[in-house]
Amino acid sequence: QKEAARQGRIAKDKAERAQKDAARKIRIAKDKAEREAQRLAAEKQSELEKQQRAAEKTQREAQRKAELEQERAAQAAKEAELAKQRELKAQQAEAARAQKEAARQAQIAKDKAEREAQRAAAEKQRELEAQQRAAAKAQREAQRKAELEQERAAQATRKAERAQEYSDKVNLKQLYDEGLRLYNAKDYEMALEKFKTIRAVDPGYAKTSFYYHACDYIVNLNTKQTSE
Repeated sequence: QKEAARQGRIAKDKAERAQKDAARKIRIAKDKAEREAQRLAAEKQSELEKQQRAAEKTQREAQRKAELEQERAAQAAKEAELAKQRELKAQQAEAARAQKEAARQAQIAKDKAEREAQRAAAEKQRELEAQQRAAAKAQREAQRKAELEQERAAQATRKAERAQEYSDKVNLKQLYDEGLRLYNAKDYEMALEKFKTIRAVDPGYAKTSFYYHACDYIVNLNTKQTSE
């Protein structure tokens, strides 16, 4: 029995040692598996980081390339805009020169037309003045002749009136009324003759002097205006 108990304890101890050894082996395997898993994870992480770095590098290169392309496109657009502006400025300058030349030609034509118009106007004015001088001269001569004839007629009338002043008893009132009628009818020359006749007979008769001077002034004024 003691032997059996001893053997049992030995077996139990052996089983416990086997169990402990199995547990130790399991821990060792587990640790090994964990280390392997960590190593694989580290390798995978390293590979992933390497791929990320490669991707970032590729992305940076692509971005640099895109930026270079964008910069080239911006430069090309800027150069095209500058070329367009230079061309536009050249066109504007050409248009300004053409406009200035057209304005100069127009001014030359205008000045020439004005000079021609002034020359024609001056010639016409000289011709008109010559005609006016000739007409005024002819009118003055005609007026002098008419005045001479009128004066001769007036003298003859005055002589006849004075000769018949007392014999014929000139009706002054009738002459005065006729003179007023002619004056109101604006026949100033005939009215003037009537008042002259009255003055020759009776200078102070009624308002003969007033109407005589009024008719004389109007007749002279009309003659002067006609001659001008």
